[in-house]
Amino acid sequence: MVKFFRHIRQRLLTENKINKYLLYAIGEIILVVIGILIALWINNLNTIKQQKEVEKIYLLSLKGEFEQNYDLLNGTIKNNEQLINHLESLSMLFDKNVYDTITETSVNKYLFNAISPTVEFNPSMGVLTEIISSGNLKNIENFELRQYLASFGNSIEKLKQHQTDGAKFYDKAVEHYLKDGNLKKTIRIMGREVKGNSKFESINNKNLFNSVEFENHIFLYTRISKTKSALHYLPLKNDIEKIIQIIESELKN
Repeated sequence: MVKFFRHIRQRLLTENKINKYLLYAIGEIILVVIGILIALWINNLNTIKQQKEVEKIYLLSLKGEFEQNYDLLNGTIKNNEQLINHLESLSMLFDKNVYDTITETSVNKYLFNAISPTVEFNPSMGVLTEIISSGNLKNIENFELRQYLASFGNSIEKLKQHQTDGAKFYDKAVEHYLKDGNLKKTIRIMGREVKGNSKFESINNKNLFNSVEFENHIFLYTRISKTKSALHYLPLKNDIEKIIQIIESELKN
């Protein structure tokens, strides 16, 4: 093909047909430019296709991660609601009218349910962290989704701080319980196996509810558990639902 075009150029020059030669040269240049543009277009299509494939992999991975976090968060919300109910039941024991009518067995039941491990939401963020830290968030085409993903980490950091503050009040309440109450007695009354006797068996855990300090710790722990749900858990649930919804829509396109 190259020889063919060269032969035409040489024949035109030999025949002294300068005008036709110039037109031919221009036409040849145009053909070369068109060829380059087509090559660039094809290359661009391949690049876009590759980016789409990478984005799809990210979206599928994010979908799995956020669905897992959604189930985890629902469980956390449920556990936090149960904890709040237990704490509010415990707080009623500071009411003299209730305190005078309740048995020590019931008191230990309320203590056992309320003074339990703190409720925390610790989501899996491996996929999201990798995408953001590697600078690949730009590969997510949907602008709204990029915004949600970029702000999710900040929301979790704020939640962690709130959970840390709540754990402090929980620790204070437990510290008071361990100082002036009898944990071994509570465990035994709740039907758990406890070996050996204790010379402190005579301690009545009802006496904990004569302490204003213990009441304050329980009150603050209840308040912070409620605000965790209102300020963090429920908004996060809405964000995760929106993220999953957008991802599913993008995957259908």
